[in-house]
Amino acid sequence: MQSKSEATQERIIRAAAAVIRRDGLQACTHRAVAQEAGVSLGTTTYQFRTLDELHNAVMQQAIEEFAVSTRSWLSVNAFQPPEEVLTRFVLWTLEQRNRLDTEYELFVAAVSRPLLRPCAMHWLHVHEALLVEYLRLSRDQARAAVSVTDAWLMRGILDEGANEVNEKMIRSLFSAIVSVQP
Repeated sequence: MQSKSEATQERIIRAAAAVIRRDGLQACTHRAVAQEAGVSLGTTTYQFRTLDELHNAVMQQAIEEFAVSTRSWLSVNAFQPPEEVLTRFVLWTLEQRNRLDTEYELFVAAVSRPLLRPCAMHWLHVHEALLVEYLRLSRDQARAAVSVTDAWLMRGILDEGANEVNEKMIRSLFSAIVSVQP
């Protein structure tokens, strides 16, 4: 059971994610989040002194949700060859536009906001660890696979679905990665 303070933090984090999803990261201010969460501005700033603290909390929650959903997806799909699983993962993730847009908005913010970088790196490491665990990739293969995945997902976000994803191309890139022996 959550304490009242933990429940308030959770409400504020979910509200911040909603603001980011709807209006973008630049609109995610303490005031906007307080309004979205239905709490006072003082409550929001008491729980999260800085926007970086708040954005880190949103990223942490997104990482946890990513890990849970990806584990679930991999547990059902990991029986196929790794290059097929990785290709299907990219396609599956591209179908989740709301989640994808929010996650990448936060992830990309880490480029210009050093306080978000450790959380963004943790996200990469969680993804890599899942690929090592479920697909039996080496650490280097997982790192390369996550990098290729991120590139395709970023492209999908920027294309806004205007271009069809070339499954054959994606599969061949993943095939090359998994064929390299550690």
